[in-house]
Amino acid sequence: MNYGIGLRTTRVQARRKKRQKFIVFLCVLATVFLFGWFFYKLGMYKIENKEAALLLENEKSQQNLQILTEKIEALEQNMDKALSETKTWQERYQRDVPQGPGKDLYDVMRNKLESGISLDRLSFVIRNTEKESKCSEKPIVKKVLLKAGAKSANTEIAPFFDDQLFLQGIGIPQKNADGSHEFWFDPHLPVTIFLNHVTGKKHEAKGVLPFQTNFIVGDHNYHFNVRSGPRGYVHVSGTICDYP
Repeated sequence: MNYGIGLRTTRVQARRKKRQKFIVFLCVLATVFLFGWFFYKLGMYKIENKEAALLLENEKSQQNLQILTEKIEALEQNMDKALSETKTWQERYQRDVPQGPGKDLYDVMRNKLESGISLDRLSFVIRNTEKESKCSEKPIVKKVLLKAGAKSANTEIAPFFDDQLFLQGIGIPQKNADGSHEFWFDPHLPVTIFLNHVTGKKHEAKGVLPFQTNFIVGDHNYHFNVRSGPRGYVHVSGTICDYP
């Protein structure tokens, strides 16, 4: 009888150990499941946070891109406006500021105005300037004796245009082989021509023969061509034209 009781006790203990093992297994399984669920949630939380941060960063990038796009559009508009204004100023400059021959004429007029010539006088001259000047039909040609240095006595005063204008000249004495001065001027060196008008106006021109000079008095322009003549002389041709 004791044997039967002992066997029953052994069986009860075996079932109790089996139940304990099963309970321990369930506890371990539950613990693993809880840890798995916890780490899953933690991972999802991190992923969601990272996704939210990426979305926020993407939104900021879109906003920055929009701002940059607006700035670029504004810069392009300003550049187009600046180019348009530059083109307008270039066209105005080319229209208002003379170039080439026009600039030369502008400089001449400016210099004349700065020298004291009135604007009305300059305007009158320009308005009355014709394509071709009205000049005397035939030039007056004279052979004129020039002084050979300031101490020379051989000189001549030549009248032109009905004694309206008087011409006189002086040159540099020519030297002979000994280096002494001759009684005539050297035609290869510069000579000076003096023009005196009856109004008292004077003009002086200097150059190596041949050369030309103009002398404007009132509404007349006296044009002279001076070239070498016989020894001691020059040939002077004079033409009178209306001015302007």
